[in-house]
Amino acid sequence: SLDKLRYALGEDIPLHIAAQVVSNERPVYAEPDRMGSTLYRDFSGAFHLTLIDEDGIIVGNEDSSNLSFLLRGGSSGPAMCPSPLKAGTVYPLERSAKLQGLLPRQPGKYRLYVTWRPYPASDPPCSQSDRATADKRFRPFVSVTSAPLVIQITGKSMAEPGIPDIPVYTGWKAHFRVVDTPLGEATALEDMRSHLQWLRLTLTKLQSKSSLQKQMAPEEQLAGWRFATREEVQRFFANFTGSENGFSKDPGIERALQHLLGGPLHAIRNVETGWSRRATYAALAETRPAEPEETPTNPAVPAGAPPPCAGCGSGFITWTAYIAEDTINNLITATIDPAQKGWNSSDYGVDFGAYSAILLVRDAPDITPTGKVP
Repeated sequence: SLDKLRYALGEDIPLHIAAQVVSNERPVYAEPDRMGSTLYRDFSGAFHLTLIDEDGIIVGNEDSSNLSFLLRGGSSGPAMCPSPLKAGTVYPLERSAKLQGLLPRQPGKYRLYVTWRPYPASDPPCSQSDRATADKRFRPFVSVTSAPLVIQITGKSMAEPGIPDIPVYTGWKAHFRVVDTPLGEATALEDMRSHLQWLRLTLTKLQSKSSLQKQMAPEEQLAGWRFATREEVQRFFANFTGSENGFSKDPGIERALQHLLGGPLHAIRNVETGWSRRATYAALAETRPAEPEETPTNPAVPAGAPPPCAGCGSGFITWTAYIAEDTINNLITATIDPAQKGWNSSDYGVDFGAYSAILLVRDAPDITPTGKVP
């Protein structure tokens, strides 16, 4: 619940949340049933707040556990199995939207709701398991969503320090729409010309090709999705930007595309010069072994590492859809490049240092786009 439904821009929104297990037929946990630190045990990791604007686009912190506190070092304590939640007990959760990075930055109407995803006992249970579970995937037992609330944010637009405020580009609405998927509300952008849906990058951020491939198996959460090809990405960007090759230097289009895909995923700033970059590195899973002449003079590969194939150079050629803006002295330099060629020492398909995400796409099923805020 909330204290009220109308807030000034920048005003904190206290969040009053509670969950209850109503049946004890089987044990339910607030976190995966595996060994973990006793000091940092926190049942709030199963909660997620979704905030959606008037265009049906998710805003704010999109981390899967965006209502958890950020841990900052210290001793982790002994490793132990988690305790199951008690049936009939109400588990309250009080949070500050401001402290969790969940405040809207623009005035308007927003719809918000909380999702709770507790976990079942693992098989075998943690208490009976004598093998490591580091590579084991844990899936929630159930997903419960609260009734949505609509709030009104009043005031003038809030620009980030050093980031110029420009008119919002809305031309994308003619040929694109934000849609729901089995992964949640407003989790894909549909190109109504190509009839392809592009998964929000926050759902694949920092996940390797092999990890995503496992999740694309039948009955898994990414079933039906596939890795995007360079041709598909080029056509997507061409349709969005209106340019034949998909390139653009228009900052309004760049900001809209980043926002609709879940970016920017990476932001850096030089306090001394005032320069900043807000970027989204949307990686393609497609790679190939680098030829000798394509290998950097001093590649960052482990000493003695063999080349990936006979006659090839070390490492791999990669392609990334690069969407970014550099700002300095109140000037913006925007870049939209659907296939920026690069090099990497690994074939993970994702650059962990750049906080990149691999592009996934699927054919659009016959579904209704996400509902707008009333």
